[in-house]
Amino acid sequence: MTILNVDTGATFTTRTMTDGVLYGAGIPVGSYTVSVEQAGFKKAVRAGVILEVDRRVRVDFRLEVGAVTESLEVKGEALLVDTAGATVAKWWRTGG
Repeated sequence: MTILNVDTGATFTTRTMTDGVLYGAGIPVGSYTVSVEQAGFKKAVRAGVILEVDRRVRVDFRLEVGAVTESLEVKGEALLVDTAGATVAKWWRTGG
């Protein structure tokens, strides 16, 4: 979670608790933009969050699934190809 003070430019970066709540952050009063990011999800941003003295602020986010990227690596051995004909063969040696 990134919390940006829009008046001063000060940035606070933190993680929330497992329940998604940030407790007692000690962030000064002011106007903020809050953004959250998590791998596999799109970044979410909420502007206009006002922190005041002795006030509790709740900012809820619903993260949307982001683009899924897959990678596939195939390894194998090359077959012997007879370019003079239509024969494909794999050579091996047997005991005896």
